[in-house]
Amino acid sequence: MQRITLSLLLAGLLLLGISQDSPLSPAALLSNYKNADNAYQRAEQLALRSEANEALTDAADNEYRHAARLFIQLLPAVQRSGNDSLAFFIQLKSGLIHHYFDSLEPAKKLYLDALEYRNKIRVADSIFFKPSLFTGNILYRQDKLDSAILYLRRAEQLNLQFGGNLDGSE
Repeated sequence: MQRITLSLLLAGLLLLGISQDSPLSPAALLSNYKNADNAYQRAEQLALRSEANEALTDAADNEYRHAARLFIQLLPAVQRSGNDSLAFFIQLKSGLIHHYFDSLEPAKKLYLDALEYRNKIRVADSIFFKPSLFTGNILYRQDKLDSAILYLRRAEQLNLQFGGNLDGSE
């Protein structure tokens, strides 16, 4: 009798575990990404309104830090899942956050990691404009002019390819 009860209990726990979203399920990853992206978007809005307002600047900084933590916690699971598009956007936005805080080395690494997805995801090349542009900008500030020119030219080519008016092209 105890074996039957134990077997039923284990079977019930197994079914319960299977029915839950696993940490790596596409739905769970997307939900976690949306939470991080919402924090990022709130930070962007606060930063836009924060001119000469220290309280809004502090709020934006805190929201960016929160978004960065959420993105970085999510990245390993997304990479393990093979969701290259999601990994690209996590690395791009994490790079933008580091760039916002003037943490150039981590930003550059994240931009370069994002650019590694050029041959893995099948989307318009225009999404690679910003990481190319910002990598070139960082390399220029680090006096690595040959490398900077390479990335800035790539960004320029992408901008021209998509009509010369990509966000950030000004």
